[in-house]
Amino acid sequence: MKYFRRITLCALLPTFLLVLCFLVNCTGEPWVDDGNRYLCPECKDLLVLHELGECERCGAEISTISYKYCYDCAKEHNCCQRCGIARW
Repeated sequence: MKYFRRITLCALLPTFLLVLCFLVNCTGEPWVDDGNRYLCPECKDLLVLHELGECERCGAEISTISYKYCYDCAKEHNCCQRCGIARW
């Protein structure tokens, strides 16, 4: 009976750790994606300067100089419009 408990514990511990890792990764702050902005949790509450800017990738005009990329380029590359960090 002790041998069976040991095997059960050895099988359940990795399963518990995998579930815990999944829950920790899925409970992070969500990114802002409202069709106009695509921002990481760190950039979503930062001050925005309302001057016309230009996307560093495609050259499109954007409504603020605070962002590096337009919405479409940020979504295509799956990165933050403001800081450029990848969403992974």
